Amino acid sequence: MRQKQKNIAIFRSFGHLPPLDWFAMGCFASGWIPHLLDHEQFDGREYDAVVVGGQPTRYKGRNGQIAAYYRHHKIPVIMIEGGWLYEPHVPRHWFTYLNEIPYCPPFECPSDRRLKLNMTVDYRPRGDAILIAGQMPDTDKELNRVTRRLREFTNRKIIYRPRQKDFEVGVDTCDEVSRELTAEEDLDRAWCVITHFSYMGGEALMRGIPVLCHPGASFAEFGQHPMSKINSLKPFPKSAVERWLNRMAYILWSGHEFRTGEGFRWLLENAVSQSQESPR
Repeated sequence: MRQKQKNIAIFRSFGHLPPLDWFAMGCFASGWIPHLLDHEQFDGREYDAVVVGGQPTRYKGRNGQIAAYYRHHKIPVIMIEGGWLYEPHVPRHWFTYLNEIPYCPPFECPSDRRLKLNMTVDYRPRGDAILIAGQMPDTDKELNRVTRRLREFTNRKIIYRPRQKDFEVGVDTCDEVSRELTAEEDLDRAWCVITHFSYMGGEALMRGIPVLCHPGASFAEFGQHPMSKINSLKPFPKSAVERWLNRMAYILWSGHEFRTGEGFRWLLENAVSQSQESPR
């Protein structure tokens, strides 16, 4: 008996980057029927899986509404956005989140892909400053709250590294607002990194720099510390960070891997079933 062909909806808005087209090619190569749709075409129709382009942060906006609807109906939702690994010696990759924002596979993954992508742990001497990486909701209010709490427990210099749109935030509350240095140069100065979700937290962990972060971050297993311990934070064992990177490597896919369907098949044939069996 012939197996019923599966349908996947790929929702995008005008101006979205090529990865969604590439992902559709990979779906087709994997035997699925891709339906490329504008946001306005969302009508609650049933599909076997759904893709939304760009991060539907905490399910807000049109992307978020679509993602939340299908997730509520137990249909796998894949979210694609520009990802990590911008170094010249590594191809450009994109994040593929599954159902959660952000997402890190909750099960053990082999180290092969991490090594292929050169995602290595390289512990270095730490700096003395506390680096706050921008990407907080209600930036002014949250930054003020975090800074006040830090002043209760430490005299370390507090550096705020804002996202570009928040360049004027932090001028009055932090010792320095870093606008000119690269991420690497700021991490050279860091005793620890504080952030909500920014992947600068992941880069810090790879260098042996402790992190404080939101419980929903993909690296949250390393970042749940009380601020009262800020001066005594120590790096996690390299082996623990490597196991985390092994998992993170399986949400990063290149354009070629999108087009061949490799990333899609891993998500649908591997991550979906194992995520259901292994809660985070």
